[in-house]
Amino acid sequence: MHFLGQLIEEKCSQNLWQPVKASRNGPTFSHLLFADDLVFFAKADYINCSAIRDVLNDFCNLSGQTMSEAKSKVYILPNVDRDTRESLCDILGFASTPKLGKYLGIPIKQPETSPKDYNFILDRVKQKLAGWKENMLSLASQSVFIQASSATIPAYVMKRTQLPRRILEGID
Repeated sequence: MHFLGQLIEEKCSQNLWQPVKASRNGPTFSHLLFADDLVFFAKADYINCSAIRDVLNDFCNLSGQTMSEAKSKVYILPNVDRDTRESLCDILGFASTPKLGKYLGIPIKQPETSPKDYNFILDRVKQKLAGWKENMLSLASQSVFIQASSATIPAYVMKRTQLPRRILEGID
Protein backbone atom coordinates (compact mmCIF):
# COMPACT_ATOMS: atom_id res chain seq x y z
CA MET A 1 0.00 0.00 0.00
CA HIS A 2 2.95 2.31 0.62
CA PHE A 3 4.02 1.75 -2.99
CA LEU A 4 0.52 2.58 -4.23
CA GLY A 5 0.63 5.80 -2.21
CA GLN A 6 3.92 6.72 -3.88
CA LEU A 7 2.44 6.13 -7.35
CA ILE A 8 -0.47 8.41 -6.47
CA GLU A 9 1.84 11.11 -5.09
CA GLU A 10 3.88 11.03 -8.32
CA LYS A 11 0.75 11.64 -10.42
CA CYS A 12 -0.29 14.46 -8.08
CA SER A 13 3.14 16.12 -8.26
CA GLN A 14 3.01 15.91 -12.09
CA ASN A 15 -0.42 17.65 -11.93
CA LEU A 16 -2.04 14.68 -13.67
CA TRP A 17 -4.19 13.89 -10.61
CA GLN A 18 -5.89 16.86 -8.97
CA PRO A 19 -6.62 16.12 -5.28
CA VAL A 20 -9.72 17.57 -3.61
CA LYS A 21 -10.16 19.87 -0.63
CA ALA A 22 -12.63 19.33 2.18
CA SER A 23 -12.83 23.11 2.68
CA ARG A 24 -11.61 26.25 0.96
CA ASN A 25 -8.51 26.63 3.17
CA GLY A 26 -8.13 22.97 4.13
CA PRO A 27 -5.47 20.51 3.01
CA THR A 28 -5.84 18.53 -0.20
CA PHE A 29 -6.21 14.76 -0.22
CA SER A 30 -6.16 12.23 -3.03
CA HIS A 31 -6.68 8.89 -1.32
CA LEU A 32 -7.44 6.99 1.87
CA LEU A 33 -6.08 3.51 2.50
CA PHE A 34 -7.74 1.16 5.00
CA ALA A 35 -6.02 -2.23 5.05
CA ASP A 36 -7.20 -3.61 1.70
CA ASP A 37 -9.85 -0.94 1.04
CA LEU A 38 -9.02 2.11 -1.05
CA VAL A 39 -10.88 5.37 -1.58
CA PHE A 40 -9.64 7.77 -4.26
CA PHE A 41 -10.62 11.45 -4.50
CA ALA A 42 -10.21 13.59 -7.59
CA LYS A 43 -11.92 16.18 -9.70
CA ALA A 44 -14.39 14.48 -12.07
CA ASP A 45 -12.61 14.95 -15.39
CA TYR A 46 -10.91 12.87 -18.07
CA ILE A 47 -7.33 13.68 -17.04
CA ASN A 48 -7.87 12.65 -13.42
CA CYS A 49 -9.71 9.46 -14.34
CA SER A 50 -6.94 8.50 -16.79
CA ALA A 51 -4.35 9.13 -14.06
CA ILE A 52 -6.27 6.94 -11.62
CA ARG A 53 -6.56 4.17 -14.21
CA ASP A 54 -2.80 4.43 -14.97
CA VAL A 55 -1.92 4.21 -11.26
CA LEU A 56 -4.14 1.17 -10.78
CA ASN A 57 -2.75 -0.56 -13.88
CA ASP A 58 0.87 0.18 -12.87
CA PHE A 59 0.24 -1.03 -9.32
CA CYS A 60 -1.40 -4.26 -10.46
CA ASN A 61 1.30 -4.97 -13.05
CA LEU A 62 4.18 -4.31 -10.66
CA SER A 63 2.72 -5.93 -7.54
CA GLY A 64 1.00 -8.91 -9.14
CA GLN A 65 -2.21 -8.07 -7.30
CA THR A 66 -5.57 -7.67 -8.98
CA MET A 67 -8.64 -5.55 -8.34
CA SER A 68 -12.15 -6.84 -8.04
CA GLU A 69 -14.05 -4.78 -10.57
CA ALA A 70 -17.30 -6.24 -9.21
CA LYS A 71 -16.56 -4.75 -5.77
CA SER A 72 -15.24 -1.44 -7.12
CA LYS A 73 -17.60 1.49 -7.61
CA VAL A 74 -17.36 5.09 -8.73
CA TYR A 75 -19.31 7.79 -6.95
CA ILE A 76 -19.56 10.99 -8.97
CA LEU A 77 -21.38 13.99 -7.56
CA PRO A 78 -24.87 14.53 -8.99
CA ASN A 79 -23.90 17.88 -10.56
CA VAL A 80 -21.89 16.03 -13.27
CA ASP A 81 -24.04 15.37 -16.33
CA ARG A 82 -24.98 11.79 -17.22
CA ASP A 83 -22.92 11.54 -20.44
CA THR A 84 -19.76 12.75 -18.71
CA ARG A 85 -20.41 10.37 -15.80
CA GLU A 86 -20.69 7.41 -18.18
CA SER A 87 -17.54 8.41 -20.06
CA LEU A 88 -15.56 8.72 -16.83
CA CYS A 89 -16.80 5.32 -15.66
CA ASP A 90 -15.71 3.82 -18.98
CA ILE A 91 -12.20 5.24 -18.51
CA LEU A 92 -12.00 3.85 -14.98
CA GLY A 93 -13.60 0.53 -15.88
CA PHE A 94 -15.96 0.58 -12.90
CA ALA A 95 -19.71 0.93 -12.54
CA SER A 96 -21.20 4.14 -11.20
CA THR A 97 -23.15 4.15 -7.95
CA PRO A 98 -25.71 6.74 -6.82
CA LYS A 99 -24.95 6.23 -3.09
CA LEU A 100 -21.73 5.77 -1.20
CA GLY A 101 -23.25 2.91 0.79
CA LYS A 102 -21.81 1.63 4.05
CA TYR A 103 -18.35 1.18 5.46
CA LEU A 104 -17.84 -1.15 8.43
CA GLY A 105 -21.62 -1.39 8.69
CA ILE A 106 -22.20 2.35 8.98
CA PRO A 107 -23.88 4.42 6.27
CA ILE A 108 -21.51 6.96 4.78
CA LYS A 109 -23.15 10.35 5.31
CA GLN A 110 -24.63 11.94 2.23
CA PRO A 111 -27.13 14.78 1.80
CA GLU A 112 -29.89 12.27 1.00
CA THR A 113 -29.19 9.98 3.98
CA SER A 114 -32.48 9.40 5.76
CA PRO A 115 -33.26 8.27 9.31
CA LYS A 116 -34.34 4.86 8.00
CA ASP A 117 -30.71 4.24 6.99
CA TYR A 118 -29.99 3.98 10.74
CA ASN A 119 -32.79 1.51 11.56
CA PHE A 120 -30.15 -1.22 11.86
CA ILE A 121 -29.19 0.30 15.24
CA LEU A 122 -32.73 -0.07 16.59
CA ASP A 123 -32.87 -3.62 15.22
CA ARG A 124 -29.61 -4.56 16.98
CA VAL A 125 -30.78 -3.11 20.30
CA LYS A 126 -34.10 -4.98 20.03
CA GLN A 127 -32.30 -8.24 19.13
CA LYS A 128 -29.97 -7.88 22.10
CA LEU A 129 -32.80 -7.25 24.53
CA ALA A 130 -35.00 -10.01 23.06
CA GLY A 131 -32.25 -12.59 23.57
CA TRP A 132 -32.10 -12.47 27.34
CA LYS A 133 -34.32 -14.00 29.97
CA GLU A 134 -35.66 -11.34 32.28
CA ASN A 135 -36.79 -13.86 34.87
CA MET A 136 -33.18 -15.01 35.35
CA LEU A 137 -31.96 -11.56 36.44
CA SER A 138 -32.69 -9.34 39.39
CA LEU A 139 -34.25 -5.92 38.76
CA ALA A 140 -30.87 -4.21 39.30
CA SER A 141 -29.18 -6.64 36.87
CA GLN A 142 -31.89 -5.99 34.29
CA SER A 143 -31.31 -2.24 34.56
CA VAL A 144 -27.53 -2.58 34.15
CA PHE A 145 -27.97 -4.96 31.20
CA ILE A 146 -30.40 -2.63 29.41
CA GLN A 147 -28.14 0.39 29.90
CA ALA A 148 -25.03 -1.46 28.74
CA SER A 149 -26.75 -2.95 25.69
CA SER A 150 -28.47 0.21 24.57
CA ALA A 151 -25.37 2.38 25.03
CA THR A 152 -22.67 0.30 23.36
CA ILE A 153 -24.47 -0.57 20.13
CA PRO A 154 -24.91 3.02 18.82
CA ALA A 155 -21.63 4.31 20.34
CA TYR A 156 -19.48 3.37 17.32
CA VAL A 157 -21.84 5.07 14.87
CA MET A 158 -22.13 8.14 17.09
CA LYS A 159 -18.36 8.68 16.91
CA ARG A 160 -18.69 9.76 13.29
CA THR A 161 -22.22 11.04 12.82
CA GLN A 162 -25.10 12.58 14.68
CA LEU A 163 -27.94 10.10 14.89
CA PRO A 164 -31.42 11.25 13.90
CA ARG A 165 -33.72 12.14 16.81
CA ARG A 166 -36.14 9.32 15.89
CA ILE A 167 -33.38 6.72 16.32
CA LEU A 168 -32.32 8.15 19.69
CA GLU A 169 -35.92 8.17 20.88
CA GLY A 170 -36.30 4.58 19.70
CA ILE A 171 -33.28 3.51 21.73
CA ASP A 172 -34.67 5.30 24.80
